[in-house]
Amino acid sequence: MRVGVSTGPAGGLAYLSSIPVGFVLHRVFSFESTNRVQKDAFRFVVLSGVSAWFAGALLSFLTSDLGIRFELSLLLTILVVAPSNYVAMRLWVFMAPQAEALPLQDR
Repeated sequence: MRVGVSTGPAGGLAYLSSIPVGFVLHRVFSFESTNRVQKDAFRFVVLSGVSAWFAGALLSFLTSDLGIRFELSLLLTILVVAPSNYVAMRLWVFMAPQAEALPLQDR
């Protein structure tokens, strides 16, 4: 089915519409976060923007500057960005609240 939208805007719209779904699924199932929703959501949106920019910049660099074929550049970009996103989500977006320090006698 064609709706008359070119590939670039359609891809951008698809990415933007995936952010809320990804947030809910990661928050509930992947990381089981108990943080405030607003805090996690803000960080998730920031990370999504940074990741989208980085993926585009890396893909452009690999194809335009290094002359690597698009398909291989896309694979390399995925292999770099996906694990980086996971680590950033684990350590920053959905990090567990810090436990209060135990009194010295309880250590």
